[in-house]
This record gives sequence, C-alpha cells and structure tokens, in this order.
Amino acid sequence: MKIIKFIQLLSDENYRCSPSPYPPPVKGGGINVAPSPPAGEGPGEGVLFSTSLVSLFLICTLLVPIIFSGCTPPVTYVIDLAYAPPLSEAVAVKQEQERIAVIPFEDARTEKRMIGKSKRLMGKIDNFESNPSPVSDAVTQALVRALKIKGYQTEILKPGTDPEAIKQSPPNIVLSGKIDYLWAYAIAKTGRTNIKVDVRMKMKIYKVDDKTGFTMNVQSQSEPKVVLFTPSVMQNAINDTLTDAINHVIATKWKE
Repeated sequence: MKIIKFIQLLSDENYRCSPSPYPPPVKGGGINVAPSPPAGEGPGEGVLFSTSLVSLFLICTLLVPIIFSGCTPPVTYVIDLAYAPPLSEAVAVKQEQERIAVIPFEDARTEKRMIGKSKRLMGKIDNFESNPSPVSDAVTQALVRALKIKGYQTEILKPGTDPEAIKQSPPNIVLSGKIDYLWAYAIAKTGRTNIKVDVRMKMKIYKVDDKTGFTMNVQSQSEPKVVLFTPSVMQNAINDTLTDAINHVIATKWKE
C-alpha cells in the first residue's frame, strides 16, 4: 500500500519536477558532461548585465541635457522678484496699530533691471532680469507685501518724498531705502551648481509722532548648492535671501 501511495504522489501535478532549461547532459567516455549555459544566462550574469544597462541609461539621461544646454546660445531669463515667506507665515495673524508709509526704493547699482548671471558648464553666460522691473519697484512691492502680511496698514508715497515734511500721523512710520547690492551668481560644476546670493540695503526709518529717525544697514547672504539647476531654482534662492533681509528690518519693531 505504501508503494502505491508513493507512485500516486509522483504522478500528482503538484509534485512533478519542472523541466530543466538546459539540454540533457552529453555522455562521453563514461562521464556525463553537461554543456555550459548560453552566454548571459549563467547565475548572476543577467543581473549584472541589467544593472549595467540601467547605469548607462542614467548617465546618458544626466549628460545629454548638459551637453545640449552648453551648445545653445546665451539666454536672458525674467524671474519674479518678490517677498516669499513660508506658507505658514503668508497670512497675517494680527493687526498692528502703526500705519506705515513706504517711499519707493532707490537703486544705487549700475544695472537697474539685472539681478544675476549663471555660468554654464561649457562657459556660456545666461542673464536674469527682474519682474517687476526695474528692481527698485520690485523691492518696494516686496516690502509692502511683507508689511501687509505682518498686519500693518500700508501705503506707498511718491518717489523722493521727504519724511520730515509729514507733520502728523497717520502714517506713524515712514520707511525709505536704497539698494546697494542685489546680485546672484550661479556656476555650474560637474554634478552640481553653486549659487551665491548677496543682498545689501540701507534703510531709513522715520517716526512721525516723535520726529526722530535712524538709518540701518541690512545684509543677507546665501550659498545654496543644487544638483539640477533651473531658472526657478535661481528665483527661489534670490527671493529667500531678499525675504530674510526684509524680515530683519521688520523685526526691529522700528527701534534703533
């Protein structure tokens, strides 16, 4: 009975052995010689071959855009220059009592529209311009937006307004400023791009009620490094640095 059950098990579909993918061994000289598997089908060879293909594909994917970008002519990009706080801080949480007037910024730089350059791996230079333009308008609007987000009632005065000519409030505070330096420069290296952003401004804060004022120098720098460089990356780097400079001004709460 045991022999019959064993034979039944061998005939069962679940216990049949899968056929070998290789041809049967060849008999020769009393020794069974099994032929070598076809090239690429040995243990591990297919995995290594597939890995090599994936690596080659990734290298080509990274290098081809870099090579073609180096062949294209220089480009001038227009990027949005703005106050860009984190989303959690983009809505005013409380209303401040002071009303603030902003006199449009002066731009002491030679280039009134340019805010940066980028050097490609092949050496060509791309330019970056501000929107809105000129840069002084963009920085003025960025400051006004920041004040509104912080809860201040804000207005923009005419360019060149003399703060001391305002005899009574509102406004309680008058802000004016000069852009000494606002520039970003990106240099492409193999496998990365180094960006350096520098913002320097001179701010004047005048208190109408006290008839007093003071001047403060504001500077903010950043040096991010990225793998994939795009105009939006440059835009974010500049806006983050400008936002930090403006936050330094507002953080004084108008005290020297």
